[in-house]
Amino acid sequence: MRILFLATLLAGCSKDDEVVDTDCGIPVCEIAVWEWHDSTVCLTGTARCVQGDPTFTWSLPGPEVTPPADTGSGETDGNSAVSTVCFVLDAVVEGTYLASLVVSDGAETSDPCVGVVEVTSGNDPPVASCDPPEDGRVGDYLEFDGMGSYDPEGARLSYDWSLGSAPKGSLLTTDDIYNHTSVKAILIPDVAGTWTLTLVVGDGQSTSDPCQASVEVEL
Repeated sequence: MRILFLATLLAGCSKDDEVVDTDCGIPVCEIAVWEWHDSTVCLTGTARCVQGDPTFTWSLPGPEVTPPADTGSGETDGNSAVSTVCFVLDAVVEGTYLASLVVSDGAETSDPCVGVVEVTSGNDPPVASCDPPEDGRVGDYLEFDGMGSYDPEGARLSYDWSLGSAPKGSLLTTDDIYNHTSVKAILIPDVAGTWTLTLVVGDGQSTSDPCQASVEVEL
């Protein structure tokens, strides 16, 4: 599944960005930023020319969409305000969703601005990134870091660390890796030499190519 934010179709009204506060009339809104996790789509709306306490009213029409619990109000900075709201796609259906935002400052109400959210089939695999500790000694707690891993569509990741290779004479196996399903894994080496851990991440639909991180351990 791919969820893409394509564009803002209508940005409230045609006020110029450079007008001063006293010339602001009807608020101007724009849907500018998005993110998604699993089946949740989060949109951020920005309003300008806001003279009072703003109220953001969001909608994402469609039978497969659970609307937000409340519209809430945005954070105000000067004559601008920002609001973020998340929608849950109960049953992901391919197609185009039109997210609508209207902003009111108590005196004036903006024209609707509409953002296009496109849901399509297919999935790009996640990318694993793994970093080893700089060095270590036998018996040290060595932390391997997978924080740089990501999914192109923004899905939450699962982590799977395994023992790629160990020096001759070691009795350790993958089962001896602490937190091997977490973003950061811990290894306590039992012999000196080169140790390699392998990380594979998943997005619920596919898995990444393996990433290997090696560290040289001294006595």
